[in-house]
Formats: sequence, C-alpha cells, structure tokens
Amino acid sequence: MAKWLNWKRISGQPIGLLRNYAFTKGLLILTAIISIVAVATYFDNLPVGVSSAVGVFLVSICDLPGNKLDHLKNMLLGLLLAVFNVMVIHLSLAGVYLNLVVLPLLVFLTAYISVYGKRASLVSFSGLLSLVLAYAFPKTGWDILLSGGYLALGGLYFILLNILVYPYRYRRYRLGLLNDALRLTSDYLRLKGRQLQAADPDALWPDLIQKHNDINEIRKVLTDYFLNQSRNRDSIGRQSREGVLYLELLDLVELGAALPVRPEAWSPAVHATTLELADIQLHAARALRQVAGKTRNFRSETPDDLQARLFPIARHLRSSAAELDAPERHAVYILFDNLEKQLTKLRSIEHLADSGEEVGHAVFTREAKSRLRPATPYDWATLREHFNVDSAVFRHCIRLALVVTAGFLIGQVLGVHNAYWILLTVVVIMRPTYVQSKERSVQRTVGTLAGAVVAAGVVWLTDDHIVYGIIGAAAMPFSFTFLDRDYRVSAFFITLNLVFTYALLHPDAYSVIGYRVIDTLIGATLAFTASRLLWPAWDSRAIRNLIVQAIEASRDYLREESALYVSGQEESLTYRLARRQAFTALGELDGSYA
Repeated sequence: MAKWLNWKRISGQPIGLLRNYAFTKGLLILTAIISIVAVATYFDNLPVGVSSAVGVFLVSICDLPGNKLDHLKNMLLGLLLAVFNVMVIHLSLAGVYLNLVVLPLLVFLTAYISVYGKRASLVSFSGLLSLVLAYAFPKTGWDILLSGGYLALGGLYFILLNILVYPYRYRRYRLGLLNDALRLTSDYLRLKGRQLQAADPDALWPDLIQKHNDINEIRKVLTDYFLNQSRNRDSIGRQSREGVLYLELLDLVELGAALPVRPEAWSPAVHATTLELADIQLHAARALRQVAGKTRNFRSETPDDLQARLFPIARHLRSSAAELDAPERHAVYILFDNLEKQLTKLRSIEHLADSGEEVGHAVFTREAKSRLRPATPYDWATLREHFNVDSAVFRHCIRLALVVTAGFLIGQVLGVHNAYWILLTVVVIMRPTYVQSKERSVQRTVGTLAGAVVAAGVVWLTDDHIVYGIIGAAAMPFSFTFLDRDYRVSAFFITLNLVFTYALLHPDAYSVIGYRVIDTLIGATLAFTASRLLWPAWDSRAIRNLIVQAIEASRDYLREESALYVSGQEESLTYRLARRQAFTALGELDGSYA
C-alpha cells in the first residue's frame, strides 16, 4: 500500500494533497452529496436525496476547467444527457425485449458523442454511467418524471457550487497541471541523461516512451486550457505568464526528445565529452524539478553554472575538430547545441516562475491559435466522418454496446445481486484499443480486490455504521485524486466508498463485499475478452496509420530545421509548429504501444 500511495506523484510533498485540484474536486462533490442527503433526511425523504446525489455525481464528471462558458455548457449538456438516459431506461423497463433494444442503442449513441473531443468524451462518459445507474434505482409511472427532476436538481446544485468556488479551484487546477508538467519533463530529461551514460541505452526506451506518453496527455489538457481562454484576443490576461511558461516547458521537452542517441557519441575520442554533457543534462533535470517544488525564489544559479561548464567543452570541440571524424564531431556538436538551448529555456522558466509580470508570446496570436488548436466543429460532418468501420471510435461504440448488453443478460440469467456493477465495470474499463482495455482490466481488478480485503478487515474489526460512513465518505476525494494518476489506487478507494455506502443500507457487509468482487471480475472478463476477440486486427491498422503520421511529421520537422540552418534565421512559428507536431505524433505512436 505504501508503494501505491506515492505522495510524490501528487505534489512532491504530502501537504500538497490538500491543494490538489482532483482532491478538492472530490471534497466539493462530497460536500454537495452530504448536504443534499442531510436535507432529504431531515424532511424524511431519503429517495429524493439519493436521486439528487446521483445528479451531483454525474455532472461532476463533466467538470473540466477551461473557458468559463465552455465549462458551464459542458456540465449542462452532461446533465441533460444524464436525465434523458435515465428516464428512457426507466420507461423501457416496462418490457424486457424493449429494454434489450433501447439499451444497446443508447449505449452506442451516447458513446459516439466522444468523436467531438475531450469535453464531449466526458459528457459521453457521464451519459454512459447514467444508463448504468438507472438500473440501480428503477422507477415506474410518475416516479420516472419525479426522479428525473430530482436528478436535475442535484446537478444544478453542483453547478451552482462550482461557480461559487471557480476562482480558487481553477487557479489550483492550472498550477497543479503546470507542476505535473514540470515534474514529468524533469523525469524525461533525467532519463535522456542516463541514456547518454548507459552501457545499454536501448534498455531505457520503455521508460522514456511511457514518460513521453504521459507528457503528451497533459500537453493536450494544458493546450486546450490556455489556448481557449481568450478566443478573440491576442492576450490571455493574468494567465499569460503561466501560459508562456507552459510553452517554454514544451520547447524544453521537445528539445529533450530531439536529443540524439547515436553510436558515434560513445567512440573513445568523444566518450568523455559525452559523459560530461550527460552530467549537465542530469543537473538541468534536477533544477527543473526544484521549480515545481517551490512557491517563491525560483531563480537559481544552476543555468549559469551549467552554461559555464559548457564553455570549456566548446573550446575543446573547436581545438580538436581536426582530430575527430565528421560523424563523431557532428554527434557531439548536436548534443552540445541541444543542451545549450535547454539551459536557455531553463533560465526562462525560472524567470517566469519567479515573476509577476504579464508577458506576450507569438503563439497566443489569433493566427497561431487557429493553427495550434483548431476548433472541433459540432456538426453532422464530424459524425458522418467517423460513421464507418475504419474509425476507432465507431468500432469502440459497437463493441461497447454489445458487451454492455451481454453483461446485462448475464446478470439477469445468473440472478447476480447488484448486476449493474457488471455494466459499470465494463463502461469504466473498455477503451478503443486492446492494450488500454487490458491495462484497465488488470488495474481495476487489482484495486477492487485490495479494497475488498481492507473492507473485510474493517468489517471483521467492527460492525459500526458510523465507522462505515466515515470511511466511505473519506474515500471519495482520494478516488478522484488518483483517477488519472494510478487507476489501481483509484479503484481501491472507489471500492471502499461503494462497499461502505452499501453496508449502511444492507445489514450483511460481507455479502456486499462479495457481490462487488464477483461483479467486477465478470465485468473485467467481459471487457478484456471483447477487446481481445472483437476485431483485434483493426488495432494493427490504426498503429500503421500512427507510424505513417509520425514519419510524415518528423520529415516535415527535419525540413523546417534544415531551412533554418540554411537561412541562418532564428526559430520561426512554422518551425515551432512542425517540431510540436512531430513530438505529438511520436507521443501518439508511443501511446499505442504503452
């Protein structure tokens, strides 16, 4: 458990947990749910509180910061879809065969919304969970309408709370993401330095690929956040300094990715120089990590000290140029030039982190925004474009609809208690690719089993409902904190939350634990099997496309770099965009093998 609860992955120090955006989001959800249930209990109408609490939970999934209007619209759309799905499922329960038609159709349509991007995928996921939770609290007659109304009321209540705490929460969100990006970049540069020192550089590629993929994921979120803040202006106001710091950080990690690993750098004539450059790289990585751990006094002597270490290396390369073969000289010079540029970026990052002034940047012009972050059109053309078997989203939607329906039928045939947990597991685990689904299946199963063991131990030690309530409530913020960091840990806390919440309603807590484990195993098996057997060959086709895109992006980047050398100009916007596209394309390719 100590290995799982790796606090350094959250904020670098335990106290940072209390300021972590995901943790505060969990606290806000918990506050909203407890207050709703408390009011409902006071008026002796717990079912109203439960329906409203479900509304809070479903809307919270769509809570993705960014442009304030987009953020509000996203939560409202998620709420409307959730209410619609719940009511339609409840109406379809009047007939078994009707439900078997409605369920897969709604699953497909709801999942298909994700073709519109990150925000739409959250609305889609919220809608899918609403389909599952509709089976947990079936309604008939007028109760269907009332239940939908209470669900909407809870969702609106959470949106109101969100608006009230907006300034603080989203400042923490920005800073938290930037700190994560700083630490990931530091780790990536450290691995590149170790690779230059290693006897077997290839052994570090798996770790480098994973870090590259992690950086690429956080890059998507931060790019969306900063470039969508002010769509009609060339400034992003008070956030401009943080935005430029982020762009400098992107340049730094892209320079690190471009650091070549060539056999010539290990030749006896230049090996000592290569090791010295690698040591400078490691010191730069450590300095960058220190920026993430400070709140003031970011500037250090490190960039200047490391720059001073480069001067004798430059003199040595000039004096020994005649003695070195061209490939050796070229390999070491590229390492030298790359590190010199990295130190310039490190100095700029330290300055931006320690300054309160607003700054401008060419990437925040309207032209650059349109090229870097073109708006995803919410039109029929996008839907038609993906409506074919070559689309990974389309195949995933078909696969998900079939597996959810199969899970529902298995639960009905076997008479599994809380069978909707099977559907919940399927919805949470299944991803467009086999590799992603396999990883999620293992992580969720391990986390659930660990949570079940701890829950059983608590039940064995005490049969106190107050203890159950405290543990169940305390687990919720942690489940959100680790959701995007370590899904095993998140599944562990989710299991504690669900088990002890249900234990408050059912006298036999051990049965609740058993049902949770059985349903999770069934759902994970279904998700894993479907990802393995349903059209697995199509994943290899997608990888081939990613390889082609990565090669083309790298080719364009090299062309732009060659043009800069020929012209002798400084970095242009076209060059920066080409380098960024190459880094992104390689990250997407890395992710397909992760």
